[in-house]
Amino acid sequence: MKPERPIKNMLYEQVTSQIVSELELGKIPWVKPWVMGIPPSNLISGKPYQGINHVLLSMTDFESPFFLTFKQAKQLGGFVRKGEKGYRVIYWKINKLVKTDSVTLEETERKIPLLRAYWVFNVSQCENIPADKIPVIECPDCFNPIETAEKIVSNMPNQPKLEHSNQSKAYYSPLLDRVHMPNTSLFKSTQGYYDTLFHELIHSTGHETRLNRDTLQATRHDGNNQYDKEELIAEIGGAFLSATAGITREIKNNAAYIQGWLSAFKDDRNMLIQAAAKATKAANYILNN
Repeated sequence: MKPERPIKNMLYEQVTSQIVSELELGKIPWVKPWVMGIPPSNLISGKPYQGINHVLLSMTDFESPFFLTFKQAKQLGGFVRKGEKGYRVIYWKINKLVKTDSVTLEETERKIPLLRAYWVFNVSQCENIPADKIPVIECPDCFNPIETAEKIVSNMPNQPKLEHSNQSKAYYSPLLDRVHMPNTSLFKSTQGYYDTLFHELIHSTGHETRLNRDTLQATRHDGNNQYDKEELIAEIGGAFLSATAGITREIKNNAAYIQGWLSAFKDDRNMLIQAAAKATKAANYILNN
């Protein structure tokens, strides 16, 4: 019989796989151009999660940075909604082993570190948590509109709907023809806001009422590189718009996308040239050129 792998190794593998899967999609999942103001923290203790737990919970897209266990939600008189997904966090537990010598009866103590995992939920996944138990986050708004960028956005023909909220996720929905952006106060910089908005607006040009781009409907689960192509189009097109607006781009996330594209480039050597052509067409559509 094969010996069981230590729990520690299994947890390491699970956590690593979770992060690698994000990196393989071309993302540094814990680096975003917006910020919630405080790091992921436990609602009960108020203490920020440390080390790898900070990384794991930063990969989520919740409005609130506060998490708690199923038991903690119950202690507050609330509950986790049925069907909600939990998020793994890990911790070291120190066990003490006392051994008594059979001859001298002398006791020796050993400390054995054990790695354990448990699951937490965001407060937005819970019901009946008392409002006075959830801290109010004050996000200072230091957003200074950039006139050239605002002009690009306002002059775009056949614009998609544009909405803002405290949800820390930026995306374009082809079904609703809508761009969702985190509120400006959640961004680390004004440039980061426009850089993200331009990326999503480039996506929106693929809608059937605009350029009708086939790659827009692709997802990362399609089993081909259509999704990578669409993301590459949005990145290149966004770079064109940022340059037109005189914005210096925040490149950390963009550099990370390259990791996902490299394998796609090997499979399709024309991908970059084709994506650049479509990105130019998308940027020109927005600029009404």
